[in-house]
Amino acid sequence: MPYQHPIIIIGAGISGLALAQGLKSNVPFLTFERDASLTTRPQGYRVRISSACVNALKELLPLDLFQLLQLSSANIKSKSSIPLNFLDALTGQPIKLKYDGPPPPIPPSEEKDAPFNLDRTVLRSVLMS
Repeated sequence: MPYQHPIIIIGAGISGLALAQGLKSNVPFLTFERDASLTTRPQGYRVRISSACVNALKELLPLDLFQLLQLSSANIKSKSSIPLNFLDALTGQPIKLKYDGPPPPIPPSEEKDAPFNLDRTVLRSVLMS
């Protein structure tokens, strides 16, 4: 039975836009957003998308849009033996992680399940397409 009433999506953030991408092929929806544009409210520069989310985006998006995200992803690798520094987001003080070994290797971006490091505005722009 076809949907008679559209799904209402409140907010055009990353989650709302990803939901819209999943619905757009066969379920009517309306998206409502308070901000006038994608750049009205800064939300930080980059976001790391886990491999599970990358695989979900690959299923949600048309191939050309997924490839655009893949090309815009920063593949951050460190060949240094210097340990990574982590800061407490509230205090700015360094924190020590319980794991004392070297950082785990980051898989190359060509692998199916490699995480993405994306510019938030680029991610939202792609999801708006």
